[in-house]
Amino acid sequence: MYDKIVTWYEINKRDLEFRKYKDPYAIWVSEIMAQQTQIVTMLPYFIAWMKAFPTIKDCAAADEITILKHWEGLGYYRRAQLLHQGCLFICENFDGVFPERFTDIKKIPGIGDYTAAAIASIAFNQKTPAIDGNVMRVVSRVLALDDYIEKTSTKQTIKNTVQKWMSGCETCDFGSFTQGLMEIGALVCTPKNPNCQVCPLHMQCKSFQTNTQALYPKRKPRAAIPTLQFATILFIYKNKILFNQDDQDGLMKGLFRLPQVPLASFKLNENYQKMGELNHTFSHKKWNLHVYQTKHSDSIFRVKNDRFIQ
Repeated sequence: MYDKIVTWYEINKRDLEFRKYKDPYAIWVSEIMAQQTQIVTMLPYFIAWMKAFPTIKDCAAADEITILKHWEGLGYYRRAQLLHQGCLFICENFDGVFPERFTDIKKIPGIGDYTAAAIASIAFNQKTPAIDGNVMRVVSRVLALDDYIEKTSTKQTIKNTVQKWMSGCETCDFGSFTQGLMEIGALVCTPKNPNCQVCPLHMQCKSFQTNTQALYPKRKPRAAIPTLQFATILFIYKNKILFNQDDQDGLMKGLFRLPQVPLASFKLNENYQKMGELNHTFSHKKWNLHVYQTKHSDSIFRVKNDRFIQ
């Protein structure tokens, strides 16, 4: 399986900017940016980031506002905050040099099993199975796994399988293997309409042999996503707009936004004029924002870390 995957990858891999780097820091940045973001979207951000912060020490030396400004437009800003914290951690604990040991990589804030394994295999050629959504889909179809993909036992089966495919080779290019398996999932073994005839694994794929690819991976029925109702305040004073720095919500913590309070606790009166409604959908919840404009200060939306911006 190793030979099939690597041979296919060398012929079919996309020419992506971040693949020109073997620097673990650059690989780390690309992996974090690619989470929850399409490759075509994150590429220009990656290029700009590496120009602005070419090293771990450059990133660590920047303040959080500068970091977030360079992340602007990518969304999920917590990723940028953790990346910054991770660089500070490496400077404090590893003298600014990215650690090579998998166990040390996992100590870095914001780095979990998948990201640590991807960096270890691509940057340091270590035999560490990196299991992302693409890999899980490929393996679940090859094995025709009948258990839900969310189960711990299923994930362990997939990890063990990838580890087996990597075994028996001490001089292999594990970075190409890791990227190749993910690339098969991204380009060939896609969620819908997989192009099985060109897949290097189709002869070993149980779901292909039984024409049941569409059934895998098997997923638990999703629970309904809750919708949260908020009053969002547009407070204008001397041609400046009030912004609050969020200190609670994990999605926006540390970021400035218009004041926002639960709709149930908002007392509407003649000082507020409704401007409309906005909807934001996240992976696990939805926000319905009722936007009100006012020229009157109110303790309900004035907080310690607020500021007026023109």
